[in-house]
Amino acid sequence: MPLIGWMFILLAAALVLGSLFMLRDSANMPLSEEKRKKIRKRQAELEAEEEKSGVMNDCRLVPGVNRAFRPTDFPVHPGQPE
Repeated sequence: MPLIGWMFILLAAALVLGSLFMLRDSANMPLSEEKRKKIRKRQAELEAEEEKSGVMNDCRLVPGVNRAFRPTDFPVHPGQPE
C-alpha cells in the first residue's frame, strides 16, 4: 500500500481515538446542586405518578427495554382466547 494510504489509516484511527477520549472526559461533568434538586424532584414526581396509576415500571425485568411491558402492549386478536 502506498504511503498516503497508511497516512489516511493512521489519521482515521487518531480521529476515532481522540473523539473517544473526549467523550470519556466529558462523561463526568459536575452537576450543580440546583440541577440535582430538579432531577430529584422530577424523579419523585414520576415515581408518585407511577404509584398512583398502578403501572409497574421495573425495566430490569426485560433487558434492553426502557419500560416494563403492560397488558395493553399485546392486544388480543379476534378468535384468540383471552
